[in-house]
Amino acid sequence: MLSFRENIPIILAEVERLNPMRVLDIGAGMGKYGLLIREQYLSKKAEQGELEPIDDIVIDAVEDTKYLLTSRLAGIYNKICPVDIFNCEKELEKYDLILLIDVVEHWTKEKALEMIGRLLNHGPVLVSTPKRTGMYKEYFYGDSRHHITQWIPEDFNDFKYRIVESTLSHIIYIDGKN
Repeated sequence: MLSFRENIPIILAEVERLNPMRVLDIGAGMGKYGLLIREQYLSKKAEQGELEPIDDIVIDAVEDTKYLLTSRLAGIYNKICPVDIFNCEKELEKYDLILLIDVVEHWTKEKALEMIGRLLNHGPVLVSTPKRTGMYKEYFYGDSRHHITQWIPEDFNDFKYRIVESTLSHIIYIDGKN
């Protein structure tokens, strides 16, 4: 849910560079990236002369935090899987980009790396995780999934990845297994 606002333009620039037409936002939170990616896409079409841009980008979400599952998200995402990714993986389609923005620090490294490996069957993955993970209290997230791991780029060495520069977070684009 909490992300460094300084990362927003960095992540959006990477999304624009990749130009995905099908996006999956895992741990969508309040829908910030879904909304901003959709707006960025439609604005680009309008700037290119499409006066009434057709909203043909697909942005799906996975979000299981009960208090975040509101009608707000339904207006942002095409589909929402209201359970954790480990319980809706079978419903996933192919995507041009899968977002794991401020998510992996909530899982053990083994669990996260295993999930990333499986997600790569559905598309490339963009991970953002704080360089200094704060350990938040249980009540903040509404469940026990507080920050439990601290990541460094070398943790992703089982994958083909490149680092996207950020001073506050490790932003890693993963497009395959080694």
